[in-house]
Amino acid sequence: MIAYTPTTNLGLDYGWDGQALTDGNVAIYSLGGGSKLGIQARPAFDPVDEVPMEYKVSIAGSYSISLDHFDGVFLQGQQIYLRDNLLNVVHNLESPYGFITDAGTISGRFDVIYAEPLSTDDPVFDANSIIVYKQDTAINISTGNTDMKSVAIYDTRGRLLYISDNINAAQTSVTTLHTQEQMLIVQVTTVGGVKASRKIVF
Repeated sequence: MIAYTPTTNLGLDYGWDGQALTDGNVAIYSLGGGSKLGIQARPAFDPVDEVPMEYKVSIAGSYSISLDHFDGVFLQGQQIYLRDNLLNVVHNLESPYGFITDAGTISGRFDVIYAEPLSTDDPVFDANSIIVYKQDTAINISTGNTDMKSVAIYDTRGRLLYISDNINAAQTSVTTLHTQEQMLIVQVTTVGGVKASRKIVF
């Protein structure tokens, strides 16, 4: 919960703020006052406010973020947006936001904001733009909102184990690769010709 009241501030407000519970398989919470907060009280509402978020997932894959309910100014037409800093996307949380993520504790990807930007710069495609994860016997690859032209997979000695061309999509799965567990290098080439790589144990 993120709450706005003229009697609280951006630091820790004892009796208002509540620590996040992060011991489950999935958790999302705001950051404030140097703490992970499940309940965060902030000063009187300002539409230019930005609230940094962090999340934790134990299994890589597809997830979605949605809002449970609203109160106060948010019942009077004030919009709530989620900014995905990884993909350079701003999404109106009137509808759930679906995303793909690696496992772990992820900080810096999401912010809650209240004013939609007038324009956004084209995102830079690099290794951080690629999400690669194992699911059963498949390697799933996502590049957010950037279409892939091809995917090549190498072992650590540089031997080509797999290649797929003319993908023309932002998501693909590799299901025909059978190797003993080892470190692999997944190299993605975008339709614009930019190359970047991520490592995965498969």
